[in-house]
Amino acid sequence: MDKDYEQDYFKLEKEHWWFKGKRDLIKRIKVSSDAKILEVGCSSCINLKEFPTKEKYGIDISKEAVERAKAQGIKAVQGDVTKELPFEENTFDLILALDIIEHIDNDKELIKNLTKLLKKDGKLVINTSAFQFLWSHHDVLCQHKKRYTKKEIKGLTNGLLKTQILTYWDFTIFPGAFLIIKLNNFLKKEETTAKEENPIVNKILFNILKVENFLVENRISLPWGVSVYYIGKKISS
Repeated sequence: MDKDYEQDYFKLEKEHWWFKGKRDLIKRIKVSSDAKILEVGCSSCINLKEFPTKEKYGIDISKEAVERAKAQGIKAVQGDVTKELPFEENTFDLILALDIIEHIDNDKELIKNLTKLLKKDGKLVINTSAFQFLWSHHDVLCQHKKRYTKKEIKGLTNGLLKTQILTYWDFTIFPGAFLIIKLNNFLKKEETTAKEENPIVNKILFNILKVENFLVENRISLPWGVSVYYIGKKISS
C-alpha cells in the first residue's frame, strides 16, 4: 500500500461508513469465548476488537501495523503467509482475510496456507474487491493485483473449504460507484474512495450497509456489489 495512503487509511478506519459496515458484518459471525482468531493484514486490529475472545492474533507485512497491534495487546508478528507459516498448523478457529488477497500475486498459495492454520471445522472469512471492470486509481494506490468475482473466489477455495456464505457486498452503492469510477477513469482523475464523508451521509450509508449485513447474515446472496464476501469451513482430510 502507498505509504501516504496507509496513514490516511489508519485515520479513516474508525469512523468511515465502509469500515464500520465491514466491522458490523464480521461481528455477526458467532464464535465461542475461547476461540482463537487470526487476522491476516491486521492493520490497526480494529476488526479483532469486534470479538469477545481473548485469543487474538495478527500478522502483517507492515512493521508499523504490527507495532500498533502489539501496543493494543494483540499477539502480532511481521511476515508473509504466502512464503511461510509463522504459526503452527491446526491452530485457529477463525481466520480473517479482509481486503488482503487482492494484494497477493499467489492468491491460491495464500488460501492453502491459511487453511492449514485452521483447526478442524475452523472458518476462513474473505472480503475482497469485486469486478475487474471497477478497476480505478484507488486500486493503484492500494497496490492491488486484481479484483475478483464470486466464481473466482469459489475456484480459489474449492477442495479446501466448504462454502457457507458467498455473496457480493456493498450492493446498494454499486451503481453510483460504477458511474463515478468510469467517469474518473474517462477524465483520468486520480481520486480515491477513501476519504472523509459528511457525517449525515456517513450515517445513512452505514445504516444501508447494516441492512445488507442482515441479509447476508441470513444467507441471502446479493447479485452484485463493490466487494466479494465469503465464509468457508475447513474440509477435514
